[in-house]
Amino acid sequence: MKVKKIKIEGVGGIESLSLDLHDNMNLVCGPNGIGKTTVLEVISHVFFNGDTQILKRNVGAQKSIISVDIENNGKNESKVIEFDTFKPEKNANISSFYEYASGVITLGFNSVVQHVVCD
Repeated sequence: MKVKKIKIEGVGGIESLSLDLHDNMNLVCGPNGIGKTTVLEVISHVFFNGDTQILKRNVGAQKSIISVDIENNGKNESKVIEFDTFKPEKNANISSFYEYASGVITLGFNSVVQHVVCD
C-alpha cells in the first residue's frame, strides 16, 4: 500500500498544501514551525478511525479538509476527511482508510541540525 497524493487544507498551521509522494521514500524537512509534524500526523490519521485530539482546524479556516489518494494492490482509492474542531479540549472524529491500518508503520524522528553545508 502506498500513499500517492495528499492535499491538506486548513489543518494546524497549514493553510493549503498538496504533496505528490514518491513510491520509495519521501523526506519532510525544513525550519521549525512550518508544519512538518502536521504533515506526518495527517498521513498517520489517514489510517485512523475514531476521535483524536491531535488534528485541529487552522484558525483561519472554516473547516479542515484532507484529500488522499492511495494505491493498494494495484487499485487506486481516494477519500476526503473533513472536520471543524479547533478547541484543544474537543476531539475531531476521523474515519478514512482505517481498514488498512494493520499494514501501516509510523515512525517519528526528531533531530536538530544547526547548519547544513552542501558542496
